[in-house]
Amino acid sequence: MRTVISQRTGLAAWPPRIAALPTVLDHAEGVAGPLLAATVGERSLTMHAWKREARRMRTRQEERMVAIALPAGGSLEGIFVAGAPGSNQGAVIAAPHPLYGGSIESPVLNEIAYACTKAGIASLRFNWRGVGASTGVPSGDAADADADYRAALTHMGETLDGPIVACGYSFGAGAAVRVAFGDRRIDRLVLVAPPPAMLPPDAFEQLERTALVLVGECDSLVEPDRLRGLTESESAVRLEVIPVADHFFAAGLADISRLAAVWLGA
Repeated sequence: MRTVISQRTGLAAWPPRIAALPTVLDHAEGVAGPLLAATVGERSLTMHAWKREARRMRTRQEERMVAIALPAGGSLEGIFVAGAPGSNQGAVIAAPHPLYGGSIESPVLNEIAYACTKAGIASLRFNWRGVGASTGVPSGDAADADADYRAALTHMGETLDGPIVACGYSFGAGAAVRVAFGDRRIDRLVLVAPPPAMLPPDAFEQLERTALVLVGECDSLVEPDRLRGLTESESAVRLEVIPVADHFFAAGLADISRLAAVWLGA
C-alpha cells in the first residue's frame, strides 16, 4: 500500500528537517516544493518523494561556499560539494548567460550537482564575474566566460587530483566545451542545452571525450534536431531529448539529474 502525505496537514505536521526546507527547491516538476503547494492547488507527496527531498536537504547541508581566485585579481563565488569518501573525481558546473540571470541558483545547476553527488563525484558550481558575490563586471563575452571557467577548473584541480567532468547549462555548456579542448584533466562532459552557435566547429568530432548532451524536446533556442545532426555520428556522445521540456526546463527538470546520475555511474 502506498503511503501518501497530504499537504492539507500543513507545515507543522512535517518533520523539522522537512519543515525547514527553503522555498526554492529543485524538484516537484517546476513547483518550489511543499511550502508553495497552496499557490498551485491541491498536491500530494508520496513517501518516496518525501525521502528524496530529505536526501536533498542533507546534500544542501554539506555544501560550502568557496572563493575561486581569478588570475587577474578578484574572485568568483562558488559552491563546493564533497564527493564520496575516497573518490578523487570532480565536476565543474557553469551557469547560463550572466546577462540574462544566469547564476548558481539555477535549478538546472542544482540538478547536475545532485547527479554528481549521487555518483559520488565532488562538484563545484560558480557564479560568473559580476554575478552574486563574484567580483568584476558581468560580461557575456566568451573569452571572459572561458577565463572564469578555467579559474574554477584550477580551483577544483587544486582540491582533487583526479579526472574532472566539465558541465554546463546553455551559455555555460559552451564554455565547458571550449575549455575542454585545451585541458586534459577533463575526461567527460555533461552539457545541458548547449547552443550550437556557441560551440567550435566540429566540436563533438574533435573533443575526443565522452559526453552526455541533454536537451528539451520543445527547446526553441537549441533545436533538438540541430544537436542530433551534430552528434549522431559520434559514438562517444550520447544525446538525450527530454519530453515536453523547453530551454528552461519548467517541465522535465528531474530528468536532468536522473539521466546524468546514471550516465555518471550512480
